[in-house]
Amino acid sequence: MSLTLSEAASCPFPGLRPFQAEDAAWFFGREVHIREIIRKLWEFRFVSVVGNSGSGKSSLLRAGVIPHLKSEKASLKVLILRPGHDPVRALAQAILKTGEPTQPISEDEVYSLLQQHEFGLVEAIRLLFPDNGKSFLFLIVTGK
Repeated sequence: MSLTLSEAASCPFPGLRPFQAEDAAWFFGREVHIREIIRKLWEFRFVSVVGNSGSGKSSLLRAGVIPHLKSEKASLKVLILRPGHDPVRALAQAILKTGEPTQPISEDEVYSLLQQHEFGLVEAIRLLFPDNGKSFLFLIVTGK
């Protein structure tokens, strides 16, 4: 049986790729996990989601946790990065992709700031997004 283009567009299953934020309406059944991750984020400010490849970690975070957090806290900025062979460079790139910095700055300048200062991440956020009242969520994706 084959689907027409309009039927395929409304299909609630993304196939082998993880659910994304725009798929949140189709993502359900993990509400207990979503609430627990959010509770732990507010309490500890850090949560690690660990599991086998294909177990739904990315879907849980991208289509579950992030949309719920954004609905609770409209000023949330989400930085998604894959550390790769140069995690500091990946972090600099993710920071610059979060939106419109208040001043022009190059990736190399952010990279340098992150490497040279003990609290380089805090300094980079303060420099690029001063007094904006935003909270930042870093989603760091590791593995293959």
